[in-house]
Amino acid sequence: MKKYHVAGIVFFLLASSALVIMFGVGPRPVGFIKPSFFDHPREIGAVAYRRLYDPLGRQDLVAFGVTPGVAEHRDVVAGFLATALAEKRPIEVVFQEDRLPALDAPSGTEVVPFRFEDEAALAERVRAYTRGGKRVLIYTTNVFTSHLVKGNPIHRLERHWGKPIYAISTVGIAVRREQEFKPDPPCVASERDGQGTADLGCAAVLKGRTLFRKKLDPARLIALMDQRGVSDFLLFVNVPKS
Repeated sequence: MKKYHVAGIVFFLLASSALVIMFGVGPRPVGFIKPSFFDHPREIGAVAYRRLYDPLGRQDLVAFGVTPGVAEHRDVVAGFLATALAEKRPIEVVFQEDRLPALDAPSGTEVVPFRFEDEAALAERVRAYTRGGKRVLIYTTNVFTSHLVKGNPIHRLERHWGKPIYAISTVGIAVRREQEFKPDPPCVASERDGQGTADLGCAAVLKGRTLFRKKLDPARLIALMDQRGVSDFLLFVNVPKS
């Protein structure tokens, strides 16, 4: 490894440590799923659904955000939907952000394209389904669903929905120190955080560091989930590099 690359990693580790201390990462996390190995991303979605089975049974709307461009994260959502159907609590309607690749949703699922442009109108569109007894999932990006991102669409939608919305957000995680270089979204200082997403990236950095001593195999598919508030869940996923 070249000395400049080593220096870059050291600088990032020191800088991100300072950022985590300076800015924090929201409410104190509560472990919901311990670090576990999986053979397929759909299994992660299945475990997440079953772990949230009771509270989800009282919700007619849930949001699921993914890291754009990561196919494995989409498969997690597909497993979540398939398990809801298998557990006799199908999610009949998926509002899909139209800039994301399509989900592999169960047969019969109604897919409604949308964009976060008018949250008041979106809330009314969703209510048109939930008033009829249907369960709805909003499928979008993680920076739109995580409550750690201040002022994002989930916060705006909740104001019109009138109550907290259960939100699950997948985010990549490093399980070994040598992996920790470019979290997505980045963990950066506020003056460089043009999108306001640094708290989500720093949450992944901080969570990953709790795993380094466990010596988990980065060549395996690994996931764990934290509850970050009454209705906010971060689903950390280590996807093996091909």
